[in-house]
Amino acid sequence: MRLCYRIGVIILAYLLSNISVYSQVVEIDFHDDFKEAKAKAKAEGKHVLVYVYSDYCNECVEMEKYVFTKQDVRTYFTKNYISVKLHIRKNGKHFAWKHKVKLYPTFLFFNKDGKELHRVRGFLDETEFILASEESYRNPKDQYKSYAKQYRKRKKDPEFLLEYLGFAERMRNNRLIDQLVDEIVDRREIVDEVVWMDMVMSYVYKENSKLFKVLIEHKESFYEKYGKAQVKKRILEIIVDSELSKISYNKLDKLIIKNKQTINQHNLRVTKDELFPIITNQLREMYIPDKNYDSLAKLYVEILSDYSEKVDRKITEEMINVVIGSKTNNAQLVIAEKALDRLIEEDPTANRKKLKLYIEQIKTH
Repeated sequence: MRLCYRIGVIILAYLLSNISVYSQVVEIDFHDDFKEAKAKAKAEGKHVLVYVYSDYCNECVEMEKYVFTKQDVRTYFTKNYISVKLHIRKNGKHFAWKHKVKLYPTFLFFNKDGKELHRVRGFLDETEFILASEESYRNPKDQYKSYAKQYRKRKKDPEFLLEYLGFAERMRNNRLIDQLVDEIVDRREIVDEVVWMDMVMSYVYKENSKLFKVLIEHKESFYEKYGKAQVKKRILEIIVDSELSKISYNKLDKLIIKNKQTINQHNLRVTKDELFPIITNQLREMYIPDKNYDSLAKLYVEILSDYSEKVDRKITEEMINVVIGSKTNNAQLVIAEKALDRLIEEDPTANRKKLKLYIEQIKTH
């Protein structure tokens, strides 16, 4: 989890006020050749934006669908940049090798002379995309050197560390962010309690990390400040995510017991209504190969058998579908049917009634 840019709204409001005079919607005109774009940028006194993408990249699709289509974004980049779109394995293969682009989407900002000024990776919303461009004009490489030099002298100064962290956020440098947050939390005796506690809640995302250890050790204090439900939810999200990253797809039916073992190691008391919604929500975001659906179905049967009112009804319906569509025995089918009966009792939709008929047909064969 990352903090939002604190000054983003102010800067963006200023930027948009300067481009609002452009009433006509202008599409970003992506070129497909970096050398040609550099020559055109030099002739027109503009900078160059290079967008490196791949076919199998959800964040690329989201950028193209939700960000590049924004009128303010199109107008801003058309006014200030010659933009290039390069496929990492096609017309951008040599560029990616030369500029060491390994992740996508990656956005590289060059000046009119072809010197790289800045790069960012991953999905950027409208505000972040324009702010990344503005940051490129400040020559981030020189800023990196300046901060690194100051760090050697001021690494015990909390104000400097927070300023350096703000820079790392703007650069979207996750490795530097993790390093600085760890150092700030390690030196929490010199930092305001509210600051370091907010930092832990905002940045903790790995079970095997200093921040998670601090969160567990001081969980009672966090409960008091942020509310027990919110803190436990964050802890469980991290535990479930960690277990999902380690478990094999063909052993998904062991996921609940694995999570419970980890939860016990951290001396937490957790109910099914706290754990099951997090497991089901995170599984829904994952791609599970068809060949592993039997293992997934066994996991879902276990969840459905201990029915939780807190699990999203749509997800419950999806779990029932998975169970029905896999190699289940009659006992497992009965569990899915009972869960379905509860859904029908709440809201007898046409789809739920069809599922009920389908289960009855399976049982008679």
